[in-house]
Amino acid sequence: MTPNEAQQWLHALNQYAYPVNLTAFGGRAQFAADWFAQDLLLGNRQQTMEFEDRFRMNAPEHSEAWFEVVFWKLFNMPHVRNNRTSTIIQNLHGRNPLDCWNACTNFIQESSLETFAVLQQFFVVGTALPVVATFVAFAAPERFPMIDLWIVRFVCSYLHAHPQGEYNGLFALQHDQAVTTGD
Repeated sequence: MTPNEAQQWLHALNQYAYPVNLTAFGGRAQFAADWFAQDLLLGNRQQTMEFEDRFRMNAPEHSEAWFEVVFWKLFNMPHVRNNRTSTIIQNLHGRNPLDCWNACTNFIQESSLETFAVLQQFFVVGTALPVVATFVAFAAPERFPMIDLWIVRFVCSYLHAHPQGEYNGLFALQHDQAVTTGD
């Protein structure tokens, strides 16, 4: 990387902004007052890192930490964010958050399709990738980048040209679901 490229990268990093108002979650009344109470109105890198820290601190003991991350991830999709967050909350009803945390850390340690599938089954039916991968990115941001549907589509567009790589099966499954469901 040239010094100019490094400067451009730092400039782009410092421009990061994903403002989120967690209080906008329609189902927040069912939770204690300290959940879905944050406004990340700047959505800058510092606020996001603090939110990641909050997740890591609370996720092993509080399902609400997982729910907040789901809503955060879906915030820029106002037409579906409440329903999809509520669906994931229902999927996790009665589950121990430590089981979710252990599944997440198992994937971080092993990084296999099998351990990702175990984590996925807690949250979604099917092969949805971006929301579940967000937990991994929050738990280990130094190792795993944030992805979204656009990243998945980009990777999928190059799978055939570059078929090597252990995660190609995961992206191919996500691509197939996106094509059939419009997600």
